[in-house]
This record gives sequence, C-alpha cells and structure tokens, in this order.
Amino acid sequence: MEPEIRILTFVVFALLVYILLKKLTKKKISSKEVAILGIFTALTAVATAFIRIPISATGGYFNFGEIVIYTAAFLFGGYTASFVGGVGSAIADLWGFPLFAPITLVVKAVEGYLVGYIYEKKYVPFGKKTDTRVKIFAGVIGGLVMVLGYFVGEVLIYGPILGGEHISAGAAAIEVPVNILQMISGIIIAIFITKKIKSAL
Repeated sequence: MEPEIRILTFVVFALLVYILLKKLTKKKISSKEVAILGIFTALTAVATAFIRIPISATGGYFNFGEIVIYTAAFLFGGYTASFVGGVGSAIADLWGFPLFAPITLVVKAVEGYLVGYIYEKKYVPFGKKTDTRVKIFAGVIGGLVMVLGYFVGEVLIYGPILGGEHISAGAAAIEVPVNILQMISGIIIAIFITKKIKSAL
C-alpha cells in the first residue's frame, strides 16, 4: 500500500475514534475543534518528519514534534493533545518508519494527554503553583512517559519478542538522552510560544 493511502486511511480511522470517544464522554465537537485538530496534527507531522536528526544505532531520530504537542496541550487540553500527538507523530512514522507507527501512536497519545490533563488540573507536587511551574511539571511527566515508552518499544520491535533484528537494551538506551533533550526543548519552546499567543489574545 502506498504511504499516502496508508496515511489517509489512518487519519480517517483516528478521527472516527476521536469522535466516538467524544460521544462516549458526552462532549460536543465543534467545527473550530476539528480545524484545530487538523492544523496541529499537520504541524506535528511536519515537525516530526521533516525537522529531524537520525540516530543510526536505533533507527530513531531527534525531532521537534514535542514542541507542537506541548503547545496543543497547554492551549487546548489533554484530548486535543492526545489526538495531535498520537496521530500527527504516527503519520510521520507511516511516511518513512512504518514499523514504529503503532508504538508512536500509543506513546505520543499518552504523552499528549498527560501533559494536557496535568496542566488543566494546575497540579504541581511542591512549591508555588505558577503557570510556568505547572507547564514544566506537566511536560516532564509526559516527556518521561515518552522516553520510557520508546525505550521499551525499541527493545520489543527489534528484539526477540517480535522476531526482529536483535537490539540490546544498551543500544536502545542510546536514544534516552536524545529523547530527554527532545522533551526539554519541547517544554521550553512550548512555554515561550503559548505565552506569546496568550499575550496576543
């Protein structure tokens, strides 16, 4: 199947699942929300697929997708960030790294939801509850889930469980500091972007 057809099929399916979840939670979907989903999902796919630095040891890559995911989480909440993160990032993988797409869908969806949910709840475990501190804490929690998710995913995909090419935990660990850097840069830039957007409104 051509990459374009895979991506279109995936997007349609993902949107139907999102609508179903909204119906089950009795939340209405506005045309504005659909437009936001489309724009931020596309931005995530572009930031992930086209602005990246490959990591030869694992087949992964450093990218700027977290910036868009965290920005969506801080502006629109967990549900939107979950769709944007999972679907947008998986689209990028379907284009060039389809084996990673299922892992990416789950990991980035959970990451986006956690960041948005924690920020909506304005939760920090200690210290003064400022907007920036909440954003940092939310981003760190979501980002650490991403780091752990990809570490486990790479071992499973390339390891003996799925019968793929063997990769040791040590090799998968090479990507851990890269993903942490991806998380940190995403938090910092997303905080800056959201402050500028909110001050302009």
